[in-house]
Amino acid sequence: MFRYAFLLFVAYLICEILVTSYFYANFPPVAISFFIVFMMFLGIFMLKRSQFFLAASMKTSFFSQFDLRGIVKQNILYALSAILFIIPGILSDFMGAVLILFVLYLQLNGKISKNKNEYNFKGEEDVIDAEIVDNSSYIDIDDIYRRM
Repeated sequence: MFRYAFLLFVAYLICEILVTSYFYANFPPVAISFFIVFMMFLGIFMLKRSQFFLAASMKTSFFSQFDLRGIVKQNILYALSAILFIIPGILSDFMGAVLILFVLYLQLNGKISKNKNEYNFKGEEDVIDAEIVDNSSYIDIDDIYRRM
Protein backbone atom coordinates (compact mmCIF):
# COMPACT_ATOMS: atom_id res chain seq x y z
CA MET A 1 0.00 0.00 0.00
CA PHE A 2 2.79 2.42 0.93
CA ARG A 3 4.60 1.63 -2.31
CA TYR A 4 1.61 2.65 -4.41
CA ALA A 5 1.14 5.86 -2.46
CA PHE A 6 4.81 6.69 -2.93
CA LEU A 7 4.60 5.99 -6.68
CA LEU A 8 1.49 8.13 -6.94
CA PHE A 9 3.25 10.95 -5.10
CA VAL A 10 6.28 10.73 -7.39
CA ALA A 11 4.01 10.77 -10.46
CA TYR A 12 2.26 13.84 -9.04
CA LEU A 13 5.59 15.60 -8.48
CA ILE A 14 6.73 14.87 -12.04
CA CYS A 15 3.43 16.18 -13.46
CA GLU A 16 3.63 19.25 -11.21
CA ILE A 17 7.14 20.04 -12.40
CA LEU A 18 6.17 19.59 -16.05
CA VAL A 19 3.03 21.75 -15.80
CA THR A 20 4.73 24.49 -13.78
CA SER A 21 7.72 24.61 -16.15
CA TYR A 22 5.34 24.81 -19.13
CA PHE A 23 3.54 27.78 -17.59
CA TYR A 24 6.83 29.47 -16.66
CA ALA A 25 8.00 29.05 -20.28
CA ASN A 26 4.83 30.47 -21.86
CA PHE A 27 3.75 33.17 -19.37
CA PRO A 28 5.65 35.88 -17.52
CA PRO A 29 7.35 34.33 -14.49
CA VAL A 30 6.40 37.27 -12.26
CA ALA A 31 2.71 36.75 -13.04
CA ILE A 32 2.95 33.02 -12.33
CA SER A 33 4.74 33.72 -9.04
CA PHE A 34 2.07 36.23 -7.98
CA PHE A 35 -0.61 33.74 -8.96
CA ILE A 36 0.94 31.00 -6.82
CA VAL A 37 1.34 33.36 -3.82
CA PHE A 38 -2.24 34.59 -4.26
CA MET A 39 -3.55 31.02 -4.29
CA MET A 40 -1.56 30.24 -1.14
CA PHE A 41 -3.20 33.15 0.67
CA LEU A 42 -6.59 32.06 -0.68
CA GLY A 43 -6.02 28.56 0.73
CA ILE A 44 -5.06 29.96 4.13
CA PHE A 45 -8.15 32.18 4.09
CA MET A 46 -10.33 29.19 3.17
CA LEU A 47 -8.93 27.09 6.02
CA LYS A 48 -9.57 29.90 8.49
CA ARG A 49 -13.16 30.25 7.25
CA SER A 50 -13.90 26.52 7.16
CA GLN A 51 -16.09 26.62 10.28
CA PHE A 52 -18.38 29.13 8.54
CA PHE A 53 -18.57 26.82 5.53
CA LEU A 54 -19.54 23.99 7.90
CA ALA A 55 -22.30 26.15 9.38
CA ALA A 56 -23.58 27.05 5.91
CA SER A 57 -23.67 23.42 4.80
CA MET A 58 -25.49 22.45 8.00
CA LYS A 59 -28.02 25.21 7.35
CA THR A 60 -28.53 24.02 3.78
CA SER A 61 -29.03 20.44 4.87
CA PHE A 62 -31.44 21.54 7.61
CA PHE A 63 -33.92 22.81 5.05
CA SER A 64 -33.48 19.74 2.87
CA GLN A 65 -33.03 16.23 4.19
CA PHE A 66 -30.27 15.95 6.81
CA ASP A 67 -27.37 13.97 5.41
CA LEU A 68 -24.39 13.83 7.76
CA ARG A 69 -22.21 11.89 5.33
CA GLY A 70 -22.79 14.51 2.64
CA ILE A 71 -21.81 17.29 5.03
CA VAL A 72 -18.63 15.48 6.02
CA LYS A 73 -17.73 14.83 2.37
CA GLN A 74 -18.31 18.46 1.47
CA ASN A 75 -16.20 19.77 4.33
CA ILE A 76 -13.40 17.29 3.71
CA LEU A 77 -13.34 18.27 0.04
CA TYR A 78 -13.42 21.95 1.01
CA ALA A 79 -10.46 21.52 3.37
CA LEU A 80 -8.59 19.42 0.81
CA SER A 81 -9.08 22.08 -1.85
CA ALA A 82 -7.77 24.71 0.58
CA ILE A 83 -4.70 22.57 1.26
CA LEU A 84 -4.16 22.10 -2.48
CA PHE A 85 -4.30 25.89 -2.88
CA ILE A 86 -1.61 26.26 -0.21
CA ILE A 87 0.75 23.77 -1.89
CA PRO A 88 2.82 25.77 -4.40
CA GLY A 89 2.35 24.76 -8.00
CA ILE A 90 -0.02 25.21 -10.92
CA LEU A 91 -1.33 21.63 -10.99
CA SER A 92 -2.22 21.62 -7.30
CA ASP A 93 -4.04 24.95 -7.74
CA PHE A 94 -5.96 23.53 -10.70
CA MET A 95 -6.93 20.42 -8.70
CA GLY A 96 -8.01 22.63 -5.78
CA ALA A 97 -10.16 24.71 -8.13
CA VAL A 98 -11.80 21.56 -9.53
CA LEU A 99 -12.52 20.35 -5.99
CA ILE A 100 -13.98 23.68 -4.90
CA LEU A 101 -16.21 23.75 -7.99
CA PHE A 102 -17.40 20.24 -7.15
CA VAL A 103 -18.12 21.33 -3.56
CA LEU A 104 -20.11 24.31 -4.85
CA TYR A 105 -22.05 21.99 -7.14
CA LEU A 106 -22.88 19.74 -4.17
CA GLN A 107 -23.82 22.77 -2.10
CA LEU A 108 -26.19 24.21 -4.71
CA ASN A 109 -27.96 21.35 -6.42
CA GLY A 110 -26.23 18.06 -5.89
CA LYS A 111 -28.18 17.01 -2.80
CA ILE A 112 -30.96 15.03 -4.38
CA SER A 113 -31.69 12.28 -1.89
CA LYS A 114 -33.34 9.02 -2.73
CA ASN A 115 -35.91 9.42 0.06
CA LYS A 116 -37.08 12.84 -1.06
CA ASN A 117 -39.90 11.59 -3.30
CA GLU A 118 -40.77 8.38 -1.49
CA TYR A 119 -44.44 9.22 -1.13
CA ASN A 120 -46.64 7.92 -3.89
CA PHE A 121 -49.82 9.97 -4.12
CA LYS A 122 -51.33 7.80 -6.82
CA GLY A 123 -54.62 6.19 -5.79
CA GLU A 124 -55.19 8.15 -2.59
CA GLU A 125 -58.89 8.48 -3.27
CA ASP A 126 -59.26 4.69 -2.97
CA VAL A 127 -57.88 4.58 0.58
CA ILE A 128 -60.31 4.09 3.44
CA ASP A 129 -59.12 5.26 6.82
CA ALA A 130 -59.99 2.94 9.67
CA GLU A 131 -59.12 2.47 13.29
CA ILE A 132 -58.86 -0.96 14.83
CA VAL A 133 -59.83 -1.24 18.48
CA ASP A 134 -58.51 -4.17 20.48
CA ASN A 135 -61.28 -5.29 22.86
CA SER A 136 -59.24 -7.98 24.60
CA SER A 137 -58.11 -5.64 27.36
CA TYR A 138 -61.48 -3.96 27.68
CA ILE A 139 -63.51 -4.93 30.76
CA ASP A 140 -67.25 -4.50 30.40
CA ILE A 141 -68.75 -3.91 33.86
CA ASP A 142 -72.31 -4.47 32.60
CA ASP A 143 -71.34 -7.90 31.22
CA ILE A 144 -69.86 -8.88 34.60
CA TYR A 145 -73.11 -7.88 36.40
CA ARG A 146 -75.23 -9.84 33.88
CA ARG A 147 -73.25 -13.00 34.45
CA MET A 148 -73.76 -12.81 38.22
